[in-house]
Amino acid sequence: MGKTDKEMKAYFSDNRRYADLWNGGLFQGRQLICPEDLQETPPAVFCAEEGVENSSDLAMKQFQGNQVLALWLLENQETTDFSMPARVMVAEALQYSRQLRDIRKKNQRKYQQSRRKNAKCRRPYYKNSGEFLYRFRAQDRLFPVITLVAYWGEGDWEGPKTLHDMMDFGRNKSLKKELLRLVPNYPLHFLNLSKLEDCSFFRTELRTLLELYACRDDKQKFMNYLKEQYECRHLDEETCHILGTMVHSKTLQTLNLKEGEEEIDVCKAINDLMEDSRAEGIMEGKALGMTEGKAEGKAESLLLLLSDLGEIPEKLKTRVLSEKDPALLDLWLVASRRAESLKQFIEKAGIKAEGQGYEKEKAEEEKIFL
Repeated sequence: MGKTDKEMKAYFSDNRRYADLWNGGLFQGRQLICPEDLQETPPAVFCAEEGVENSSDLAMKQFQGNQVLALWLLENQETTDFSMPARVMVAEALQYSRQLRDIRKKNQRKYQQSRRKNAKCRRPYYKNSGEFLYRFRAQDRLFPVITLVAYWGEGDWEGPKTLHDMMDFGRNKSLKKELLRLVPNYPLHFLNLSKLEDCSFFRTELRTLLELYACRDDKQKFMNYLKEQYECRHLDEETCHILGTMVHSKTLQTLNLKEGEEEIDVCKAINDLMEDSRAEGIMEGKALGMTEGKAEGKAESLLLLLSDLGEIPEKLKTRVLSEKDPALLDLWLVASRRAESLKQFIEKAGIKAEGQGYEKEKAEEEKIFL
């Protein structure tokens, strides 16, 4: 499991958020899952008979008293998995296999106990040969297993959403018609977090997170939302960090609570960081010369803005910090606000020739990562 997957799992391990994700995402805001009824359970399942192991990102059981009502599984996806319907089907089947195994063990244990108490009991634990043979009684019941696929990648989900979408039923129309009828379709319960238009069904900080995520490609809209929405002045640290992970913003990922605070004013925190970087440059400039100080302050501010566009290549960082012309840095600051990627910034800033080296460096980093 990668770092991003671990961060997403940790964030949704909170019962309130997990219940809200399901209630808001699948039940149109109806409160069918209560946080206090949820209990996290190990998501990994291993079937010794088949030698198959499977693990969802997160699994929570819903209880009513001591009875398990359902098992809710979550799959976080940043990229398209073209095998997703089959993958979900196998994961749920293994969960049902685990339930069968547990029930059979319990039944066999109780059967042995009843035999020890009364070997000649006329009403044995199993009522017939079928129950005895398969260790599963007529009154035994499984609880439902449901999987939600939450997709938050940049592009559209390009993969199948049903089992039929993965299959080749051949060219024989008559046979194909019967196969479509006989083979279960197994549709995904799919939530595209990148395309949500109405987040009003969510009741926790998840609503603010998803609405901000929807603005990720429009910087002005993003900043306007931060300024206008009251909830953005009272976000918890975990939500700030997971938003930073989702939009690839190091600024948001590094926001921390100050001593005595319980919430973060995101808009104010971002503005403070930018002001601090400018102030540091100006203070150093008093010793080295006002012009150089202004340039360094502008360079630091520029790097802060560029970090929101992605990981800054080392050559580009060196080039920005070495520039001493405040006027040119002003132009670069304007270019950074208009750019949607580091590549666009390099082109808009007029350093395209040098930018080829930066892009090559970035490509090599991605190649190593992959």
